Amino acid sequence: MRGKFFEFNKELNSDILYDKLSSEEKKILDNFKNYLLISASEDRTKEAIREALRFKEVVGKDFDKIDLEDLRYFLKQLNHFHFADYTKNKVKGFVYQFLKWNFKDWSERFNEFEDIKYNRQ
Repeated sequence: MRGKFFEFNKELNSDILYDKLSSEEKKILDNFKNYLLISASEDRTKEAIREALRFKEVVGKDFDKIDLEDLRYFLKQLNHFHFADYTKNKVKGFVYQFLKWNFKDWSERFNEFEDIKYNRQ
């Protein structure tokens, strides 16, 4: 079941969402984190993990079941949320990075990410 877009707060944060994951999904995120740490700071890595968790929560699917329609749903929800364009662009960038890393067939699965359009700032 898909959820609405949300902001993190005391009741819903990335630690809580991470703890709810299956061991397989935790392994995916842990591997993604290790991949990011090759070239990104700890803070930037935490941001990327947070956005991957937000993406999963909004689309309501396991990481391995995500498809193009889920990406489109997420982008539509993000577009209508009250984040500034800069923040929306960061979210899109992190989601793009996660999906491209997680799916070796990303080009076909997500139509080469043609739906990800960055907002002018």
